[in-house]
Amino acid sequence: MNNKQIEIILESLKPDELHGYLLDTFYRPIKVIKDNIDRGLKNMKLPIADEDLTKIKTTFMKYEMIIDYNLSSEENMLKELITTNNTSNDFVEVLKSQKKEMDIANVLLDVLNQSKATCQVYELLRQLLYKTEDRIDITMHLLNKND
Repeated sequence: MNNKQIEIILESLKPDELHGYLLDTFYRPIKVIKDNIDRGLKNMKLPIADEDLTKIKTTFMKYEMIIDYNLSSEENMLKELITTNNTSNDFVEVLKSQKKEMDIANVLLDVLNQSKATCQVYELLRQLLYKTEDRIDITMHLLNKND
């Protein structure tokens, strides 16, 4: 895993605690942060500084569609993975979709990093992208652990 602190937490939790931890730490906060970013971006009509606001908005819309699909798919499969240690064929599709999600997240991060603009919406966007990376890393860790 890329984040050793999370790995230590994952290893210390019992299976029934692990699912709740993942929901409370990643899935529910990601949904809230995503919704706040969406509302914030809709209200932004002009760039703050030198950022490409149009690209941020259009890329975020793509990201939002794929993350909504991934979150709902993963929530159901993670419980199965944690409690039964079985990996269904559905995980192959989730992994493909997670790759697309990370590709879009990296584009968003690149656009944000090319600018000097700062605001709460952009900081929330960065936080969301880091949580996405950790969430996907956790899925990979759990899959590898069960192989």
